[in-house]
Amino acid sequence: YVLRDVSGPLPIAAVVNGNFSSSPFAGDANLVNNICIRNDTVKAGCDPNYVENIPSTCLPYTTGTTSIQYNIHFENTGNDTAHNIYVLDTLSPNVNPHSLKVLMASASMNIAVFTEGLYNVVKFDFPAINLLDSSHHGLCDGTVMYTINTLPGLPNATTIDSRAGIYFDVNAVVLTNTVENAVGCTTNAIASVNIPGQFKIYPNPVSDELTIMADNSVYKNMVITNNIGQTLIQQPLTATTTGLNIHGLPSGLYYIRLTQENGNYKVQKFVKM
Repeated sequence: YVLRDVSGPLPIAAVVNGNFSSSPFAGDANLVNNICIRNDTVKAGCDPNYVENIPSTCLPYTTGTTSIQYNIHFENTGNDTAHNIYVLDTLSPNVNPHSLKVLMASASMNIAVFTEGLYNVVKFDFPAINLLDSSHHGLCDGTVMYTINTLPGLPNATTIDSRAGIYFDVNAVVLTNTVENAVGCTTNAIASVNIPGQFKIYPNPVSDELTIMADNSVYKNMVITNNIGQTLIQQPLTATTTGLNIHGLPSGLYYIRLTQENGNYKVQKFVKM
């Protein structure tokens, strides 16, 4: 079925409540499952295949090395099960491929690092992942998280970029966004090249306290939902850095949504350990 609002399109972040029931047929032994209550949130379109970096902007200048964490997220937005998925991540020439450490993968995974021309490429392979299609909300996405060290003694203004390609079975590659770090910059200097309204959360995965970095003159409210859209935590944003105690949340995948006064919002995923 399709719900239509005769007064016009629903605003982003509006909640649609649905109550469904069916009359029992003769011989129905369980009447409890004949009623379903559904609460859905109106969402804007976004690309669920993306990479994020921690730290997200500047790296300190040092004669040694600095660790960067990359989280690569992918989602089967098709209409059939994705049987085999792999991710190709071309590493920056300014990182040490031998320092790569996998933090977490959402499914059984093989990893290989090889050279392609002048570049080192890491392959995260998920054979027989059998990732369900987009009609199975909360069961159609995956993640791989890893850390890698910069080369020692990188000069100021050195940039380190990362972008990944995601392959679902025999389909064409899906390219993620590009994230960037710069050595020796200041937060204000690199903020000018970021997308307006961008926000960051860390650590990810997280056990006890999640930190939100966002411009509170842009974003006014924060909501955390689970993978079926239920609101678990909600509060206004009153500072650029907010610490959030999530110790009581069960382990799993969650979504954090920051909303502006005009109703526009952005969403990021995080994993509660």
